[in-house]
Amino acid sequence: MKRRIYGALVLLLGVASIVAAWTTTSEIRTKSGWPSVLGKVVDRRLESGRRAWRREPRVTYEYVINNQTYKNDQVFMMQGADGDEADMRRLIDSEIPEWATVYYDPADPSRSYLIATPKLWFYVLLAAGILMLPIGLLLIVSGGEE
Repeated sequence: MKRRIYGALVLLLGVASIVAAWTTTSEIRTKSGWPSVLGKVVDRRLESGRRAWRREPRVTYEYVINNQTYKNDQVFMMQGADGDEADMRRLIDSEIPEWATVYYDPADPSRSYLIATPKLWFYVLLAAGILMLPIGLLLIVSGGEE
């Protein structure tokens, strides 16, 4: 019985991973097609991330679309990215120039980002999901009484 429960949990996690991969890749595909404009960085700092030992870059930048100035602080294409303090410090100090390329949503120019999210997460989530499905099914099928 325990095997069936573990199998159902693994199967559920596999399906959730595949759905998350699909959702992530859909958002990446949409945002990858956004036009870009040159923007000016006006502030750079690190803040506490979602976990206490992680840091989140906060880079405020301004850009002009159709003679209207917009201001945003989203660094990565996918929100909520954080990392090791040294890596994030190097990112905001060295990898983002004073005049940076800003990718913006043509339907709502107030939505923007500076750095595209690597597509690696899609492959990790997809591979994990595909691997978990047969394992979960195998646990459910072989999970007789113990």
